[in-house]
Amino acid sequence: MRKSSSWLSGKSLQMGVAVAAALAAAPSIAAQATANLNAEATVVNTCTINGATMNFASLTFQSPTTTQTANIDFRCTKDLAATIEPQSGANYAAGNAWRLRPASGPAFVNFTLFRDDGTTAFEPGSGVAVTGTGNVETLSIKGTVQAFATVDAPAGLYTAIVPLVITYTP
Repeated sequence: MRKSSSWLSGKSLQMGVAVAAALAAAPSIAAQATANLNAEATVVNTCTINGATMNFASLTFQSPTTTQTANIDFRCTKDLAATIEPQSGANYAAGNAWRLRPASGPAFVNFTLFRDDGTTAFEPGSGVAVTGTGNVETLSIKGTVQAFATVDAPAGLYTAIVPLVITYTP
């Protein structure tokens, strides 16, 4: 007996469906391309400095020598060398003599500034070398009003502004 051609075409159809089903079930292979995202930043040298207040409190013509400390906060980029120093101004009288002045009048009260060791003058031209750590650091400065410095000073509030500068290479 001879198989009919319809039987062959039916078998072919069944095989075609089976192949199509097998191909559909097989995982597809995707094409890929790669690249990198490059991230970068430049850390620049910089410093900041914050002023402080040195309060000698209440003084009389009988006051003994009075010493106070002010803590100057600064922050510099890690390993950056810098110098902190006071600048001359209206209250600097040369030779490490600074002047507290009243709001009006010619009177004044002299005071001196020193590095934390208490003996090295802190005046224009004699800055303190520092090296940054990247964190906030403190430079302590001592100020002294000598005994009897107020003998010729009338009562009142005396103030002084000592400009500070931090110098570094950017």
